[in-house]
Amino acid sequence: MRIEGFSGADFDPLSRILGSAWHARHGSHSFWQGADELCERLSNTDKGFVVRDDSGALVGAILLRSPREGDHNDTMRMHWLQQRTRLGAMAAALGINARADVAYLGFEKEFVDKAQDELGSEDVGIIELLILAPEAQGTGVGRKLFEMGVSWLRERGALTVRLLTDDECDWGFYEHMGMHRAMSRLMPEVEGSANTQDTDSSEDSDFYQYIYEL
Repeated sequence: MRIEGFSGADFDPLSRILGSAWHARHGSHSFWQGADELCERLSNTDKGFVVRDDSGALVGAILLRSPREGDHNDTMRMHWLQQRTRLGAMAAALGINARADVAYLGFEKEFVDKAQDELGSEDVGIIELLILAPEAQGTGVGRKLFEMGVSWLRERGALTVRLLTDDECDWGFYEHMGMHRAMSRLMPEVEGSANTQDTDSSEDSDFYQYIYEL
């Protein structure tokens, strides 16, 4: 397997991986929800790396946000937000709702903002996304992506790396990498509800903020 920088040509295969992993309940439409969420995440990304198998197929990726304001590219941010709008219109023409779960993404943003307030935002690098196709899991490539991402963020002045995940993901992997859970929060069962509940119980929490001190 080899690791290289993310390019626009990687958008579709990464959307399929994300869609099948996190939006499988949408069945044949999961690609559209994956693409929608990927546009949202890419709009917050300053650097991405992808991993390919021996055949050249994309089997994983990590997306990163630098702590340095000078690394933030407003032109690319607008590109991906506009791409999200275009994809939504294309899907609507096919009778498909392409938008990823609004309540989920809204709650995620709220939790990120809360973490910034409580944990601080200075010199913080963000892992926006780390995902692997099933066939790449357990091969060690996840560790390589994580280490490459941390190294890139460190070179840009990050003193802390932060990552948001939930209990449907393999959060044990992040702990194995040396991250520790700094915050937990329960998402309401009723989609779209504004009610949230902070909790110290890792068993009952849906969302977790992990940090890695450099």
